[in-house]
Amino acid sequence: MDTIVAGEQFFWVGACLMSIQAAERALAHAIEVALPTAGVISFTSLEADQEKHRRQTLGQLVGQLNLRARIDPGIEEQLDSFIKRRNQFVHHFGATFDLGTTQGCSDAVAFCQQLTSDASNLAEVFYAVCFASYEQLAPLTNGRRGWIGRHCQSTFQNP
Repeated sequence: MDTIVAGEQFFWVGACLMSIQAAERALAHAIEVALPTAGVISFTSLEADQEKHRRQTLGQLVGQLNLRARIDPGIEEQLDSFIKRRNQFVHHFGATFDLGTTQGCSDAVAFCQQLTSDASNLAEVFYAVCFASYEQLAPLTNGRRGWIGRHCQSTFQNP
């Protein structure tokens, strides 16, 4: 394996990891802001949901999403595919690809590129949900982009 291939592989592994994390955070925050468990939304309930979701696995977050909302079949299919590929990346990456060969590294890069794209697409969907919900929550901020606006903006940065 040459240095150029190894450098590209490490770049895409890092980009993939960051995109996965962004998608997971976007999902958690969309659940917190758009689908809260409390009947009345308050800063306290949003902060409590945020702390609870910080400790949940991706599977638990998806379970919360399915309990709280009806998911479009196309989005559900994308989410299922993302979860399978994400789990392959996180739990079986080294066993899936022969990283000692140029071909194995090329396959790993292609996999990471696709997973990065999938994660970014899902994150955009969840960003949109959060920002749409922000419009409904704007009265909580007296028309200012207060805590909720800062919460969405600081959390939902495009990967």
